Amino acid sequence: MTINSLTKTVGLGQLRCGWVVAEKDRYSLFAENWIRFESIGSKILEALSLLAFEQIDTLLSESWAHLKRNRELVVAGTERLRNEGLIEGEIPSSGCICFLRWTKDPGLDLLGPRLRDEFGILVSPGRFFSDSCDHYLRIGFGGSADTVREGLSRLTRGLQTVAGD
Repeated sequence: MTINSLTKTVGLGQLRCGWVVAEKDRYSLFAENWIRFESIGSKILEALSLLAFEQIDTLLSESWAHLKRNRELVVAGTERLRNEGLIEGEIPSSGCICFLRWTKDPGLDLLGPRLRDEFGILVSPGRFFSDSCDHYLRIGFGGSADTVREGLSRLTRGLQTVAGD
């Protein structure tokens, strides 16, 4: 089964519109769950979603260009941290999320609150996603270029400050 949406694909989460591709024998289970948990849609939002699908090629092109720009910002914005040995990891060639490994102490349980309190940046410890990712930061970069740029600047200042203590 594959699930996708206008939220993740083209950034139109307000429309709450998605799609499922599944084997025929799984459809009845999916339909039953959809009726029980998700069938509270708005006819107006459904009409807007239809308009979005009619422009899907343009929306996808804009989305890919946006992510390409932001990915370039993340690569450039984390280069200094990688060169200083504070983080390790590569930025994936697709998607808008990366996991970078913090190489210093303290661990993320102490680092996360400090980054939040002193630098106004929230990071999700990788352990939220897998036990084997305990020292990894999850960084999302799907937002505006200005937000990504500012977040990377705060992250750099925060990690450099913590590493220097």
